[in-house]
Amino acid sequence: TMSAKAVPTKKAASSSVTQSSVTQSSVTQSSGALPVQAQVGKTPAKKRSAVTKHVQRAELVATYASKLGVTAMVSDILEAFTGQPDEEVSVDALAQGLEVCGLNADVTVLASITPKAWPALAKMTSGHVILVLSQKGDVITIFDRSAPDQTAEVPMYEFAPFFSGTVVRAGKSLATL
Repeated sequence: TMSAKAVPTKKAASSSVTQSSVTQSSVTQSSGALPVQAQVGKTPAKKRSAVTKHVQRAELVATYASKLGVTAMVSDILEAFTGQPDEEVSVDALAQGLEVCGLNADVTVLASITPKAWPALAKMTSGHVILVLSQKGDVITIFDRSAPDQTAEVPMYEFAPFFSGTVVRAGKSLATL
């Protein structure tokens, strides 16, 4: 195997790839495999961002499933997203992703925000989807991968104006009990 090092690249006038942005890590000479970064570099930016968004949504669905005690494969959830337009994963596709995990899932529009609504995937007016874990009074606890305990508390007055009212909720099916 070769040690990690920068891979020389040709810089075209329209390319923003630099030598330091493409690295190689333990690629065997006999396999001729390309480093992952080099393969990603050949994907158009729009397609790359759609793939990234789909993976992020699949990881969020898998996290929700794990909070309900179900082990989920991100690759299986991604298959449920097949046919979704670039950059968008519908709430119905999120529900299908949860069903692939062996959960019962439904899409609901909430009449009001109450503690009984959570946990659920919440669609925001921006199109983002977040995992709301719980609500205590006027404080919503959300999943936040960047926080040390992976949760963040958000006051209702910050959450409510940006919440679309649509949630994807899941529960264990008879098959998983």
